[in-house]
Amino acid sequence: MFHATGWKVSYLLASENLLENFRNHQQYISYSSNSPCQYAIAKYLDVFDPVENQKMMQNKRDIFNELIQATPLVIEEISQGGFFRL
Repeated sequence: MFHATGWKVSYLLASENLLENFRNHQQYISYSSNSPCQYAIAKYLDVFDPVENQKMMQNKRDIFNELIQATPLVIEEISQGGFFRL
């Protein structure tokens, strides 16, 4: 619902023993959103309207269900929503 990718471009200068420790943690750090996005999302929650969001998401789902009918794919069941559509 809240899309905020992380900023994964960076560099680090450190001694070899410190770099080894950083490499152990890097895989977990890269899945975290950057601080400006976290603050922006927190501020957005002050005005976030779940009802309006639900309408928007349902509209996206309905558009998807309509457009996929024009593809050569065999549609066995119409999507009711969810992260993955097919």
